[in-house]
Amino acid sequence: MPTVQSVAARFASLDATDFATGDNHAARVSTFFQWFEEAKEVAFSAGWPIYDGRSISPRVMFLPDRDEFTYGFLWCHNNGKEALILSPQPLPWLEGLN
Repeated sequence: MPTVQSVAARFASLDATDFATGDNHAARVSTFFQWFEEAKEVAFSAGWPIYDGRSISPRVMFLPDRDEFTYGFLWCHNNGKEALILSPQPLPWLEGLN
């Protein structure tokens, strides 16, 4: 899964291209960053160590939705045994993997 940083860099390059062609997807980019900020708040509130170096860089999941993709976020603990997955959609295949 791509990191949040790599997705942000991709969006930045698309923004530059879109600016040149007159297309504008700024609302989708804004939504991505808004959802990431909300995910960080939820992760931090749940006690997940997102700022202390014990987590691997957050990853982005692209989830199909009705008309476009939505984003989910994943943090992995660097011990390789724990992960926090935040998704705007149910992920029933992960239930019971605690």
